Amino acid sequence: MALARKAGLKVLPIPSDAQGRIPRFQLWHLVPQEEGFQKTQLACWERLGRLVGR
Repeated sequence: MALARKAGLKVLPIPSDAQGRIPRFQLWHLVPQEEGFQKTQLACWERLGRLVGR
């Protein structure tokens, strides 16, 4: 959204629920998973990009 605004584009965000239903709690959910680390890394890069204005 920030990049689109900066480029002068008018965009309309459309919400979506790609996650589906919440899985039933399992004990192994307490163990860190690869996907969680990837999402955390992506969030950090996105935050850093916003801080430097990109």
